[in-house]
Amino acid sequence: MRILVVDSDPGTRWILRKALKNHIVIEVISIEEAELILKNEVIHAVFTARYLPDGDSYNLIEKFSDIYFIIMTSNPIIENISLALKKGAYGYIKKPFDFKIIEEVIRDLEERIKYPKETETQLVLHNIHTIRAFKLIKRYTEEGTPFTVFGEEGVGKKSMVKAVLVQLKKPYIFISKHEELYGFIKSKEKGRFIVIEDINRLPLNTQKAIPKLITEGYLTYNIIFLLKEDPFKLLYEESVPENLFNLLTRKLIEIPPLRERKDEIPIIIENIRENLKKQNKNIPRISPEAMNALIRYHWPQNIKELKERIIQILSTDKPVIKYRDLPSEITMDSLEMGSFELLRKEIKKLLGKEKDLYNTVIGAVEKILLEEALSFTKGNQVKAAELIGIHRNTIRNKIKKLFGGKGYGS
Repeated sequence: MRILVVDSDPGTRWILRKALKNHIVIEVISIEEAELILKNEVIHAVFTARYLPDGDSYNLIEKFSDIYFIIMTSNPIIENISLALKKGAYGYIKKPFDFKIIEEVIRDLEERIKYPKETETQLVLHNIHTIRAFKLIKRYTEEGTPFTVFGEEGVGKKSMVKAVLVQLKKPYIFISKHEELYGFIKSKEKGRFIVIEDINRLPLNTQKAIPKLITEGYLTYNIIFLLKEDPFKLLYEESVPENLFNLLTRKLIEIPPLRERKDEIPIIIENIRENLKKQNKNIPRISPEAMNALIRYHWPQNIKELKERIIQILSTDKPVIKYRDLPSEITMDSLEMGSFELLRKEIKKLLGKEKDLYNTVIGAVEKILLEEALSFTKGNQVKAAELIGIHRNTIRNKIKKLFGGKGYGS
């Protein structure tokens, strides 16, 4: 590839020259020089600093929208990243550079250059793990042998597999029921990829039959398995027979949960905003504080939940979404989310059964909070009040109310 590096810092240019030694690298230090190169030479990708001696490099992104731009930054502020992506940048890399990430970015760019930008799906592949997963899915699809993609519900397994099949122009069908599978096999239609979802939920006889049919040559379709759980866990729980387990684990790809790909969250959110803008121009911005809360949240249902929540959050007339506008379970990042969800379930069970539910729940939570704060401070009421953010007189009154006249620990 022919790569243009735009940065006034000689140290940065030297590092990239070393990292990109297998490519043709052209170095410049200004926007003016970069424009001259981009107008007169073939360039496949540009690594650029945001601010240069003669201006903002985002102007280059708008002028040369057919080229892949990677923004280099030591301070990846969410709003700046969102603006870069909105203007058409491929993504960003953080200083100090991780050579492995640069290598993954380059490999991904090499693949993308083979296809026009307009044919790409709106997948977000900016995390090293998702980039690797995408590459493996593509390689195994081209090989045409069975493989398995697993990950929690909503991580994007189906979208990623579909994107590869569309990109490679492979016909396919998604199957999740016993009747659908055997109906398709009986049709004797050839050439399609069968994508079987949650095979562990199909009847045991079907699970046992599929590996045997493949081994004996009766089932010649290209098969991709999608699972919500690790096959090793399924075997341990005796949810799949051993012969199917052996087939599932021959070629295995894991898609990590969104909580392990937090660098992709602001990019996914910006994609959602841009899509909504096509339908309605008045889509609110998201403040940095709100964005940070969205990034911190653990998203138990992954991308599926993120998309649904963001669409709800953006359905407002407010020009800016602030921290206080977010749902309570997202803003309560200081709590262990698993415990918070458990509390929610318990409250749902009690609704309609307890007459004075508000005082019961608030009193119970307040008592636990005070007990833990006082335990942490070894009974020091002043320190406990500071720890949980209330006045010393307030904590004394609450101790008398909740623990009786003798006080806590009596």
